[in-house]
Amino acid sequence: DMPDQSRGFLFENCIFDEDDSNYALYDKDGRGEEGLVLIDCVMYAKDYCVYVNNQVVSINCTFAATDAAAPALVFIGTSSKASFFDGCVFDGGVEGIDTRSDYVTLVANSTFYNQTTYCLEFNDSKALLVEYNNIYVVADSDADIAVKRSNGSVMYSDYSCAWSVANSPPSSAEAWPEGQGDNSIIVDPLLVNAGSNDFRLQATSPCLHTGISTIGSGTTSMGAWKRKQHPAKVRLDGT
Repeated sequence: DMPDQSRGFLFENCIFDEDDSNYALYDKDGRGEEGLVLIDCVMYAKDYCVYVNNQVVSINCTFAATDAAAPALVFIGTSSKASFFDGCVFDGGVEGIDTRSDYVTLVANSTFYNQTTYCLEFNDSKALLVEYNNIYVVADSDADIAVKRSNGSVMYSDYSCAWSVANSPPSSAEAWPEGQGDNSIIVDPLLVNAGSNDFRLQATSPCLHTGISTIGSGTTSMGAWKRKQHPAKVRLDGT
């Protein structure tokens, strides 16, 4: 749980290992008035890696469930500010991101792997989604959905890839219920070894150099293609 902080919170180069706890970072009451910024962090949690009622800015972070039944790796409740995810990995759980924000959520250059319901869900009448250059690998190609609009509107959705852990293609309707972007693909992204937490792209991946160029980084590949394995979890007793 986080204390009152009018200027918000910034965490950089941190590892949060909460195997036996429900939350890694918890701010249900919106105590960080200016939101939460995460840079190059790794989070493990049983239920939620991040549970906040405010904006989240996350760059090059990994969120991993230690229990397959984890409701959502990142939950954003009531918020009237934009949230932004770039270069992140969402590994496991029921949902990768569940946002109830009434503002814009932008997700880019990220990889979602082995979610059992939705990789990304937005659910507010005023919610707006922008997503591109993402890889969505759902658990079950017959039931699980990459991007779910429960409420709100899609502002932009294109240049992303959908596949399944079962190594079979989800249908376009299952991957993108609101419609597949003209430049999005349904194909095996050829991750190096996602089962061992290595989410880089193989040299022959169809996601290499097939994304849209992003402002600043100039990235043109889909997914969190630079992300190597999660850091080894080391406890204070050395185990």
